Amino acid sequence: IDASALLASLLTELHAALRLLYEQPEILGREFDALCLQRGQMLLLRQGEQHQAGRCLGIGLDGGLLLETEAGLRSFYSGTLSSEDL
Repeated sequence: IDASALLASLLTELHAALRLLYEQPEILGREFDALCLQRGQMLLLRQGEQHQAGRCLGIGLDGGLLLETEAGLRSFYSGTLSSEDL
């Protein structure tokens, strides 16, 4: 493998993804949603001392994790996920 060619290819792909993120972020949100493997699963999201349980509804157009919780639909942008503690 030509390391220089590989690096150039990776940088080209990264540049395209960053441009897409800047110009049309909802496209990436749809792509991430299509790749979501946890849709329909009950998940526990930990954010420091706070915990939120809910059913995964996928990924929002803005990249947030969508959980249907007791309080309704919520979007999360950070945290640690688990399905084992439920």
